[in-house]
Amino acid sequence: MLERLVDASTEVQPPASSTSDHNNGAREILLQLCEEAGDHYFHDIESRPFVYVKENKYSSTWSLKSRSYAILLGRRYHQLTGSVIPSTAKAEVLDTLEGLALFDGPEETIYLRIGESLDKVVLDLCDDQGRVVVIDKDGWKVVDDSPIKFRRTPGMLALPTPVPGGSIDDLRPFINARTDHDFILICAYIIGCFNPRGPFMVLLVNGEPGSSKSTLCRVIRSLVDPNKAPLRCEPKGNHDLAISMNNAWMICLDNMSRISKERSNALCRLATGGGFATRELYTDADEKIFDGMRPIMINGIGDVAQRSDLIDRAIQLTLPTIPDHQRQTERTFLSEFKKRQPSILGAFLDAVSAALRNQNAVQFSVMPRMADSFSWAVAAESACPWEPGSFIAAFNTQQRDADESLCESSSLATAIRNWTQLKGNLSGTPTEVFNLLSGEKNMKHRDWPKSVSSFGAELRKIAQNLRRLGVEVNVKHKGQSRSISISHINDPPEQPSSLSLPSQGTQESPLDVDNGDLSVPNNDSARPICDGDKTVGVSD
Repeated sequence: MLERLVDASTEVQPPASSTSDHNNGAREILLQLCEEAGDHYFHDIESRPFVYVKENKYSSTWSLKSRSYAILLGRRYHQLTGSVIPSTAKAEVLDTLEGLALFDGPEETIYLRIGESLDKVVLDLCDDQGRVVVIDKDGWKVVDDSPIKFRRTPGMLALPTPVPGGSIDDLRPFINARTDHDFILICAYIIGCFNPRGPFMVLLVNGEPGSSKSTLCRVIRSLVDPNKAPLRCEPKGNHDLAISMNNAWMICLDNMSRISKERSNALCRLATGGGFATRELYTDADEKIFDGMRPIMINGIGDVAQRSDLIDRAIQLTLPTIPDHQRQTERTFLSEFKKRQPSILGAFLDAVSAALRNQNAVQFSVMPRMADSFSWAVAAESACPWEPGSFIAAFNTQQRDADESLCESSSLATAIRNWTQLKGNLSGTPTEVFNLLSGEKNMKHRDWPKSVSSFGAELRKIAQNLRRLGVEVNVKHKGQSRSISISHINDPPEQPSSLSLPSQGTQESPLDVDNGDLSVPNNDSARPICDGDKTVGVSD
């Protein structure tokens, strides 16, 4: 059948009368080739058409609108006929296949870099063999055939083949962590990036120039989701942010000076779940929906995040500056890291396996706001080189530092704390409290609320941060009237802590944890650190 189609399509005929017949023959040949190749057409939950292709023992999932699949069709046609497929015939075939995918094909879930199958996490290595890593509660293994479908985008790079036997502590020489607390938080963030469901904590990295902020982000991304452009500048709008989310597992923003209110809200939605809607094209009225959660990293010189909703979702780190005499070349740094990367990746996959094994056994005396992220990190601790409970102890320490930083940067928070310390409690209607706080000195501040309504909105945003620092803010409603009371509390609310944690290597025997006990193995060896300006150093 296919041979007769080829003969009819390639038979020389007068040009004036053969164009339509030639296109028809080419279409039939191409459709027959796709059928014989076993291409599988389907759509996702957003009604986007996809094709699952198996070529030369390598399977992959492509968008039917992608240039890659169009090129593959042209290659198949040329291999069979020795000629180039007419562009009209190819476009018509792609339209036909898109209809098959949308209306006759099944709806299937498609993942990007990290996905899940039953109780397993699946990591796409993005290599030429199409291999993936399947992680379950008993460990992990590299397999040739993925149990789920992944799509790949042009910027994605391959992960190294992980090897067992490494330790998370082997990452220490390649990051400029200021303290053991910071090292634990960085590792917990990385482990969280392998959670296919989220939600995710946001990593905010601050520091002076030369403190290896960009290098830290590059190292983390190379362990989870390597990309041709690992760090990006701030997106111009939420549409650009949504496109970045659609094309990569991680969002890494470099050298930001501040985060606006609109961008802060968008990043919160992206980290913990939320959608973006925009027009499909600027020339039509079709709506395009971007929905999902992504791990986010942001670095900058100052405290780029100054809004409590983002800070409550964030791990904030300040990196120390690397002395000039401790720097070394980027080539040396990268060469050593690439040698260790496979075993370091394997160690983090061990931690992901522990998280799967233990997550249902984790309990909290006080439920944290980011409970799912906390549970994942705590459940992984049995495979980490520190004592159970260390992550929460480290997080509570940095959370208090973040609260202090936020209150120092907010003129309203500073005024409230000064009032309670010098004058005691404060109460009254919103207008009365606002007028009492709005002295001439405070009103000169740029961020001071300009009205009673904006005062109330700002007060709600900082209330939780003030409460953790010992200042209680209450807003009471009685009919149409409202009152505000602000008072100093001697015992701030209890911070999130683990009531019980899985003991090393098991989930049957919970272990009571004293969160004040933090023990991390010391590493006295030199720690080479790269600073993003093509030089690296050795941290103290």
